[in-house]
Formats: sequence, structure tokens, C-alpha cells
Amino acid sequence: MGVTTTPVRSVLADLEPGQAAVIEEIALPRETQQFLLRFGFSPGVEITVSRRAPFGDPTAYRIDRAEIALRAETARHIFVVPSQSSSEKETA
Repeated sequence: MGVTTTPVRSVLADLEPGQAAVIEEIALPRETQQFLLRFGFSPGVEITVSRRAPFGDPTAYRIDRAEIALRAETARHIFVVPSQSSSEKETA
């Protein structure tokens, strides 16, 4: 009998460079959600933290082959769960 665990939910702003996660929810106004959707930010999409600016804000994120920078105030409203590839690296 296996034990199922719920993935730990966090916000995009809490991830460190190199970490990957899957977008679960975007809790921002509809107009902002639509704007981010144009750049590939949607539930179910894997996102990787690429790099952070010298003073910590903004942060560049990679979706597919594109890099998009977001301020922490926006990234705090994007909820993510660890990606399968990220989880495999931690257990290896």
C-alpha cells in the first residue's frame, strides 16, 4: 500500500535559480493573467528560474526557450508545485 503525498505548493518568487516547478495557479487580476498567458504562463506549464538581478529583483524565468523577467510582487501571486524533473534530482 503506497503513501501518496501532496506536492508542496509554493510561490514562484520563493524558488532559487536553477529550480524548476510547474505553474498551478495564477492569482492575479484577469488582465494580468491574460498578459502573462501571451508569454506562456499558464497552469500546467513547467518554469525554471534562470537568474536573479544583482539586488534580487527582477528575476528571469525560462518557459520553453524564452526568458521572461518578473518582479517579485508579480511572482508572489503565481503558485507552483515542484516539477517531476526537479523532484527526481532531489531524490537522486
